[in-house]
Amino acid sequence: MTSLNASSRARRPPDAWTRLSRAALLWGFAVTLMRALRAPNDWAMAHWLISYQFGPLKRALPGTLLHPLLATPFGSAHTEQIIVVVCSMILALFCVVYLRLVFSVLGDSGWSAESVLLGAALATSPVVVMAGHVNGYFDEAFFLLTWWAIHLVFLDRRWAGALALSAALLMHESVFVIGVPLALLAIWLSTPRETDGARARAGSLMPPLRRMLPLLLPVAVFGALVLHQRSIQNPIATREALTEYLARFSFIGHDRDKRVPKALTTAFGDYVQTQGPRFWLRFLRRRYCVEILPGVALCLAFAARWLRGQRSRAWVMAAGTVTSLIPLSLLAIALDTSRIWTYTLVTATTFVWIVSRTFHAPEPRARDSALFRWACVAVVGINMLTTVELMDLAVERYSAGMRMLLYVPVVAFVIFVLLARRAPTDAAPTA
Repeated sequence: MTSLNASSRARRPPDAWTRLSRAALLWGFAVTLMRALRAPNDWAMAHWLISYQFGPLKRALPGTLLHPLLATPFGSAHTEQIIVVVCSMILALFCVVYLRLVFSVLGDSGWSAESVLLGAALATSPVVVMAGHVNGYFDEAFFLLTWWAIHLVFLDRRWAGALALSAALLMHESVFVIGVPLALLAIWLSTPRETDGARARAGSLMPPLRRMLPLLLPVAVFGALVLHQRSIQNPIATREALTEYLARFSFIGHDRDKRVPKALTTAFGDYVQTQGPRFWLRFLRRRYCVEILPGVALCLAFAARWLRGQRSRAWVMAAGTVTSLIPLSLLAIALDTSRIWTYTLVTATTFVWIVSRTFHAPEPRARDSALFRWACVAVVGINMLTTVELMDLAVERYSAGMRMLLYVPVVAFVIFVLLARRAPTDAAPTA
């Protein structure tokens, strides 16, 4: 096992199969993104206006970084436009990096038929629909920082990765159950072990504790956030100050100038008390079990097939399953049920990426499975046929008929892969 699996493989220029696969996946991704793409709403933009001038509030880092620009005469005159541009740039970067992660996994597997079909499932995933819908929220930003932190772990720059995770936590506290477990998993799997009978620096299932020490930094940041939320002396006064400030901006409506300050000054424990009793109701929603869990299971199945023959396979799969599903714990403190459910697809996709970076792919014939290919087709069909439950009573842009018409190229490509798939022996890693 190695932490630089992708870079250790021979690369070759993309062939016709690879170019066709990329084109089909890009088309499917674009259609899926457009299903719910919207400009930042006033709830999201209100968050970008909150900075540390009101104290060490949670989620105030983005507003603090943007405040110097908004404080200029130009920024004061074009505040809304600047926020929209910044949010659009972050969303665009998220799309690029997400696709890069997917293509990285496909490249490490030699663009086999199985991996390409998995790519089709990921390109049409509800994650992509929700990404366009939550444009302006901090989700894309903290996912980017999480992926960057994991990349730094692979480069053996764990303290830098911990700093990136800490910054992500100051953007949104959800990173504690999303980014931190993924980084811990990446540190564990990137620890050198015994290979081919030769002893490496570590041979046990657990890495040296000193390799985990950097993660104490984001844990400490999260602890400080929790303590501060509990120690706010006069939350009502803070809310009133925030409300008065947000009321200056005409584009903040629908009582967001009151609701956002309340959200930022409510302690985590209070959220658990009020939202915790609804956890099982949200967790057992049938539509999410149908729309989301098959995609998560597909990612886990792909990782399990990748790990075939590895002695630590059971431990890795157990850790990956927990890491993929742990974001659902947020259902105990938050209202955005559909948004939280899609987090599991991001964590499962990231788990697959981590596995592909830290373990050599098995022999192509060992990955060949008609059952897995048809499972991918089923998930792609679910992604295309079902609609994602959006927030703010919003609905998707396309009707069912228009949606299927736009997905015709992807359907044709999937059929082509099933009928004329590349033989396992022809698969070779490409960039």
